Amino acid sequence: MSLNAIAARRSSRLWTRVAAGGVAVIAAGCVVAGVAVHSHHEASSATRNVALEMPYTNGELTSALINSADLGGSFSIIDAGASGSAKSELPTTTGCFQLDAALQHQGANQQFAFRDLSHAGGAPQVWEQINAEVAARMSADYADDTAALGTCDHLSFPLPGHGFLDMTVSEADITAPGVPAVTRWLHGSIAGVQTVGFLGLAAPTSDTALIFFEFGPLGVAPSVLTRTFQDAVARAATTLTAAG
Repeated sequence: MSLNAIAARRSSRLWTRVAAGGVAVIAAGCVVAGVAVHSHHEASSATRNVALEMPYTNGELTSALINSADLGGSFSIIDAGASGSAKSELPTTTGCFQLDAALQHQGANQQFAFRDLSHAGGAPQVWEQINAEVAARMSADYADDTAALGTCDHLSFPLPGHGFLDMTVSEADITAPGVPAVTRWLHGSIAGVQTVGFLGLAAPTSDTALIFFEFGPLGVAPSVLTRTFQDAVARAATTLTAAG
């Protein structure tokens, strides 16, 4: 998996939406960074993958993701997937050296499910991925990735045919009640439109990591972005604790 491959697969559709609507909405698959990269591997959605020590089924991970009803019904799913049927949408290149190093050293012992939702008006867009692996490995990977993210003051992402999207990174003093979390604000511009994003990395359970990204034009209320993140973490924690 590489960021370039992700961008080639998805940026054309999203760039068309940006250009047509005058609103910059770039998929989180092209801009999210902050957790272990998970290679695509075969895993049954009906049974736990004992050979790879996976703690959840794909169905359990998918059910822990935020959905359109949670967002008020004005969002629809535009992309989704899970281990065995899709490739993780997380990047291996971010423009931040330390984060790239942390992402690239982590391997294929992880399971994932992701969902990409878009507002009926085209923005904001919400992207979430939950990764799972045995708790000891997740603890080490989560620590490595959060430490690496702390070194980043900008992130840069290729948009084929449109150069790079450069985003400045600043700390966001936003917590996810009851679980560890690291949060960041992202600011940039594309096609002359100022944009704002919110990036959150949390550990809903000891064997999972949740990556959340919401992105829209400057002017989207920060409280909307952060509340959605907190709701997503709460849903994941409740659902996965019950499943475990």
